[in-house]
Amino acid sequence: MVDFRFKIPDAQSYTASIYTHCTLDKIQQIEEVLSQCGELEMFKTSCFGNFLRFPQEMHFLSQLVHAVLAREIIVDDADESEMWFRIGNSNARFSKKEFCLVTGLSFGRLSDIINEEYKPVVGGIHERYFNLESEISKNTLWDKFKKGYFDKKEDAVKISLIAFVEYILWGADSRKNVTLWLFNLVEDLNEFNKFAWGKFFYQMTLYYLKKAARGPSPGKTVSRYNIYGFPWAFQIWVLEAIPCMDKFFGVKSSSEQHPRFLNWEKTKTTTAARIASFFLQEFNVLPSLEPSPDEMQQPYWQHIEDDINEGPQYTPPDYNFDKALKARREESENPITNKKRGRHTKTQSTTVPTHAKKKAKASHQSLSQAPVASVSCECGRTIQQEQTVQTKAKFHYTSVQALDASTSLFERGQTGPELKTASTSKRSKSQKLHKIIQELPGIIDALIQKNLAEFFRDRVPMPATTLPSCMHDKSEALEQVHTRTGTDTGNASTTEEESSLDTSRNQKALETETIDHVETNER
Repeated sequence: MVDFRFKIPDAQSYTASIYTHCTLDKIQQIEEVLSQCGELEMFKTSCFGNFLRFPQEMHFLSQLVHAVLAREIIVDDADESEMWFRIGNSNARFSKKEFCLVTGLSFGRLSDIINEEYKPVVGGIHERYFNLESEISKNTLWDKFKKGYFDKKEDAVKISLIAFVEYILWGADSRKNVTLWLFNLVEDLNEFNKFAWGKFFYQMTLYYLKKAARGPSPGKTVSRYNIYGFPWAFQIWVLEAIPCMDKFFGVKSSSEQHPRFLNWEKTKTTTAARIASFFLQEFNVLPSLEPSPDEMQQPYWQHIEDDINEGPQYTPPDYNFDKALKARREESENPITNKKRGRHTKTQSTTVPTHAKKKAKASHQSLSQAPVASVSCECGRTIQQEQTVQTKAKFHYTSVQALDASTSLFERGQTGPELKTASTSKRSKSQKLHKIIQELPGIIDALIQKNLAEFFRDRVPMPATTLPSCMHDKSEALEQVHTRTGTDTGNASTTEEESSLDTSRNQKALETETIDHVETNER
């Protein structure tokens, strides 16, 4: 019996959340685009053609993968390029041979292209489709492929092969950039198919599997980690190494096929508790996977015995630098307070908080895009509500200026009593300013309605039906004056000139008396 010891003794005592970015749904989409272009057969004959038959109902069982990784052991005479696990009462090996049998990807010497300085091919797909840009995100590559517009039909196959490598085998975040040497390698499809993809992605997957099974952070009960590369190969190896797996966690096909991922039709969803209880049972485990005579004749098995440490090697990226860069970006996005730590930092910016600016900017944009309507009055004048929109925007701009003023003390340096006072009351000031911003729309609407009411009252003549009661009293009194003067002048016995003069005098006197009486009542 081989001597062993667990790599992490207490690894089996906690659960984990494993993240992988291998998006297998992209396989079906690649097939659809190539079918429309009429180039599906060329992809089928490539080194990745078998993956078009990858079971669509295969799900990544992260808890199963973690349960096996937590049982990693250290074997004294084991090779560094392989991993050993204690499963049940047996030791099981995961090496390049298992990876090769599961995936059907070939091994051998890696091409020097992975370490050479990148020089784009003149007239290649990098130049014709991506303008020789040095940074091309995976999403940009995928959008270009999905559109289906290609100068040559074989260009569709070339871009699809790069997309397959990036999304399926590399297993990195979709926001990462495309590896540039892939553009040169894919220009020669023969060399692309001869490339030792099995060795390259086995070394990548092995690197992250060895880093994966670690304990949770202090104070945490769940471990979280990413597995880049092609972790599906590891899961399928677990299904193959434990023959009774098809009764619990998967459905196996009726006939043996190769590569061995074709032996499985689907996996069953499960829980961490069920997996933990499963590994407490006794079951048979295969120490290693042995190739059948048919598998030994496959092209991908020809160079399996080559020294894996010979020639160019996969070099993992410096993720310590990436973490530092990510931390600096998070601090720049939140200039006043550090959301993650919940406290101020010395190197933070002293500008207005980003969330406040975004809120004011969104309000300004929604107001500036409001439709401009007109209000017609009886006097023939028109009021444009565009002035109203500008008034609202002015109030919101003023609120942003107030936020700038509230943080101006921080721009004077790190010393002085003013900064100390501002530091002690910054939270209350921020809350007050946010409250003002929330109340501004209602205040502005009230001011606008008041201004419009004053405009109509001062400039638009009111119809008779809307006159106040006191005005109606004046009109009725004047009508009574005219009626009375007409009667008095009809019964007079003087001359026409005296009658006219008396009538005029009497009318004016009555009008004056009546108006004075009505105005007295108004007061």
